[in-house]
Amino acid sequence: MLPNPCPCTTLQWGVKVVAIVGPVFDLLNIFKITAILGGVDASDNFLLRGLQETSHPILIVSLILNMILLGVDIVLYLGAQKRNATMCWVWLGCTLVNFLYSVINSILKLYGDYGTTYVEILVVGVIGLIHGIAITIYVMFVVYAS
Repeated sequence: MLPNPCPCTTLQWGVKVVAIVGPVFDLLNIFKITAILGGVDASDNFLLRGLQETSHPILIVSLILNMILLGVDIVLYLGAQKRNATMCWVWLGCTLVNFLYSVINSILKLYGDYGTTYVEILVVGVIGLIHGIAITIYVMFVVYAS
């Protein structure tokens, strides 16, 4: 049995929180990608600016992955409610695929024209990538520990 990574609550409640917060970010990502694919000008919108340079096939794959994750978050919540480990493993598998895709996509963006200066590349790219990796690994550990 792994130690509880949620010091303020039980593991079951921690997994439920992950399952409730996850769809919020999935819906936000679906909205952002749909807006870019729909032709919205993202030059004045800081939420959409990073996606504007991304090619359409990459955006479509991201859109499909976010739609799948939206459904799998519901499965995770039901798995936590019923204490069904198999349902939690489904979420872990889908999240791992999305995580690997995001890391590869982020690394490829760093080699493209991400910013105008090396400071922008460092701050936006590398630190953002490390921050995203750390949060995703922690959330996956919470679900795995349950």
